[in-house]
Amino acid sequence: MSDVSGSLKPIVHKTRDDYDDNYHPHLLEQYKMAVERAETTAARRESGNRLFFIILTGLAVTYAICIGAQLSVLVPLLGSYICVGWLVFVWSRSKMNFSTFAVIRELEQELPARLFEGERERRIAEQGQTTQVMMVSWFELLMPILFALLFMLLLLWNLIAGR
Repeated sequence: MSDVSGSLKPIVHKTRDDYDDNYHPHLLEQYKMAVERAETTAARRESGNRLFFIILTGLAVTYAICIGAQLSVLVPLLGSYICVGWLVFVWSRSKMNFSTFAVIRELEQELPARLFEGERERRIAEQGQTTQVMMVSWFELLMPILFALLFMLLLLWNLIAGR
């Protein structure tokens, strides 16, 4: 991933002198809004993952019920297609979350405490990493890939079995 942060305008673009006496209360309120957005994005990501899991589990059950029918070829194709959608969903939500936390970390530079940046630094130090922590948990990526493999194996089995 390329670093475009150098070409972006700073989040905090006014100083206390350029603003009025409400500088810190407004900054704090905007910080709270950014944290709330991060929490909302995480909640939507979680509910989206749950929805995809339920749909794909339902398709797997439908396949088990429809073995031998014409639908038994269509269900694995549909399941694989939905898995691709799930991967795109996870990746796009993680990028949105990553951007939101970048804004939060930049806002924290103007606040007395750097809670999210401090947590991130400690997590990297504890894991012995010098590079960026993964934006997406391995499990979030693993689930749609496993489902896709399952549906591709079912499709291959159908084609080989001549159904």
